[in-house]
Amino acid sequence: MNDQPESVNRTRTSVELFAGGGGLAMAVHEAGFRPLLFNEFNKRACQTLVASARKTLGTDGLVEIEDIRPKPPAVGQPAPLYPADVQDLDLTAFEGQVDVLAGGPPCQPFSAGGVAKGDEDKRNMFPAMFKAIRQVRPKAVICENVRGLLRPSFADYFQYIVNELRLPHQQRVDSTRWQDHDADRRRSQATRPHHHSYPPAR
Repeated sequence: MNDQPESVNRTRTSVELFAGGGGLAMAVHEAGFRPLLFNEFNKRACQTLVASARKTLGTDGLVEIEDIRPKPPAVGQPAPLYPADVQDLDLTAFEGQVDVLAGGPPCQPFSAGGVAKGDEDKRNMFPAMFKAIRQVRPKAVICENVRGLLRPSFADYFQYIVNELRLPHQQRVDSTRWQDHDADRRRSQATRPHHHSYPPAR
């Protein structure tokens, strides 16, 4: 990756969920995006983010907040850090103002080194990612996870994730199983007229 010049005009914006120590956030920043918000649950990871914000994230610091309904900071203002459960976060104030929503939901539910409970694991935060997408309506989404998510035992849920990212605004009711939600969406898509045809991703 080429270094961005110091004078780069960061008119593009980003929001980072599940930020960890800031690795993905650093890459997004180096690509020329101005961070509007960070979220991370782990206290030590939050300490790392705060300590390295100026050097690695190009901000004048991070301001920890308790407000579950934060607002985007003005240009030149520190990006807020919400150091708590992303499931409580309301990002509706960011709607239409975010170019890239990035994040890596916890990998433990899908890792080959864990118990591999998948969507039944309470640490599965993909639904929180989908909620954020619906609220923010970003231009693009970066969502990373472990290779274990591609195992055959998770094939159906992985396809559900793909479908959610393709059609994030068809919200799932909490009492509805993801399998039923996905089936309803597939039926809905099958009955709609198709004006465009796209080749499958390779």
